[in-house]
Amino acid sequence: MSNYWLFAFLVLFSWLLAEVMTYSLNLNELIHQNLSQQWTVKQIENYFSQQQSWAWVGYVLLPLALYIKTLVIALILDIGGFFNDVALPFKKYWRLVLQSEFIFLFAGLVKLLWLKFIIVDFTYEQVQQTVPFSLQSLLDTSNIPHWAIYPLQWLNLFQVLYWIMLIALLNQATRSSKGFHIVMISYFPGAIIWILLIMFLSLNAT
Repeated sequence: MSNYWLFAFLVLFSWLLAEVMTYSLNLNELIHQNLSQQWTVKQIENYFSQQQSWAWVGYVLLPLALYIKTLVIALILDIGGFFNDVALPFKKYWRLVLQSEFIFLFAGLVKLLWLKFIIVDFTYEQVQQTVPFSLQSLLDTSNIPHWAIYPLQWLNLFQVLYWIMLIALLNQATRSSKGFHIVMISYFPGAIIWILLIMFLSLNAT
């Protein structure tokens, strides 16, 4: 299977998961309840009308975001490979990143089951913020500033599985044990910069 077919399956399953979550969790009703606390009925109707008109944008942005994300991570790993004297073509890095991304689809499915059968009576805010098996789920975050929540959400079981998958695939591709070192000197610094950026934006937003 070529990288582009792999990418197409990733996008397709991401679309399907998003649709299943929307209807299974009744997100439109939750959004309506959330908006009704601040908006009038007319404003809410206008919001949903505009949402339907611009629904196609989400279908375009999802593959675009995945494409950029996977290419950037592949580029970062390629740089890490360069400093480890690993000569792999860029398309090989992109392929192993695409393969690892399917772990996050499984994470989305676990989140769906978590909300449906564990939290059960959930709000729209909980749908947005719940990350099963994360540091956030283990701590009382009521007294933690909003800008500090993201790192607690980011560090979760599925993120760890993603690292393990990247390392294993790199070891297999290079026929060596350099995968761990490549990920440590490339993906981790990039992830830390990303987390700091999100924290900075959240702090300014609040």
